[in-house]
Amino acid sequence: MNGGTPRPIYVPEPSFDPTPITQASGFKFFFLILGVMGFVLIIYLLLRQRAHLQEDYERMDRHFIKPTASHLHETRWSKVEKLFVSNNESDWRLGIIEADAMLEDLTLQLGYPGANLGERLKSADQRSFPMLQPAWQAHLLRNRIAHEGMNFHLPQHEAWRAFKIYENIFRGYGYTG
Repeated sequence: MNGGTPRPIYVPEPSFDPTPITQASGFKFFFLILGVMGFVLIIYLLLRQRAHLQEDYERMDRHFIKPTASHLHETRWSKVEKLFVSNNESDWRLGIIEADAMLEDLTLQLGYPGANLGERLKSADQRSFPMLQPAWQAHLLRNRIAHEGMNFHLPQHEAWRAFKIYENIFRGYGYTG
């Protein structure tokens, strides 16, 4: 062994087998196509769901009654009525203030010019607003409540009278239903 000729080391020749690469590429391509199809399916389902929701909303709009402006005023007025039924003077004050705010909204809807309720009542006349004088009385009572605060004592009969004035005005214009 010491003097002999060395034996050549056998090194296999490099060989290139494209089969594993094409199989891997085929799997990648398959999953890529599968992913794209899944993405398209998800988009399609989302669009379908959106269309069904839109149809449901349209169906609900046709079959269910929406509250109208008069319903909103009825609710507002019913809250005012509850305040006047109370035995508490502060509830009557709040009821008068809220009813006066409703009167202001009514005069706006009727198109009377002016920056506030007082100005709009000044621009009205007895023919166009038959309850003009009582409206002024109720509004002046509201002003006393707002400006004099707790120094102004509000008797129950005055509160009730103001309530009836507002009620008659609103019913006359169909504002409370």
